[in-house]
Amino acid sequence: MRLIASNSEDNHMSQKIVQPDQDARLADWTLYSDPNPFILVIGPIWQRIGEGHYEYAFKVAQSHGNLYGFVHGGMIAAFADHVMGHVAFLINNEQPVATIHLDVSYLSPAKLDDLVQCRVEVVRKTRSLTFLRGDIVVDANCIATANAIWKNIRA
Repeated sequence: MRLIASNSEDNHMSQKIVQPDQDARLADWTLYSDPNPFILVIGPIWQRIGEGHYEYAFKVAQSHGNLYGFVHGGMIAAFADHVMGHVAFLINNEQPVATIHLDVSYLSPAKLDDLVQCRVEVVRKTRSLTFLRGDIVVDANCIATANAIWKNIRA
């Protein structure tokens, strides 16, 4: 299980930031900030969040790759788990949540310099569980889908 908690005092990603003006695809995105040190491994991550609208992205770097020149499947799973968990955290009044199930289906590969996006949809929310679905896309092509369940953790 993975816990997500709120702490916005420090942006640990500041040393790895890719400025959005360096890539036109990121022009209307904002940098996702999270004190979780794991984000240094998979980030930086960008976000576009509006009323009921949750989108996240990362630009594929060599560190995200496998031996064949494509994004490692574990990177896609970690990205989906992290950003979908962030949505579960947000819609649960910023209370901690833990991943209890994550299912990722891979449809096609992403490659170096692709902008991989996850569009997260809230499927259902109960008092103790949150069900989410994510489409992971490059351009207009869906490269993976994710379905997950989060347990709301009461302190």
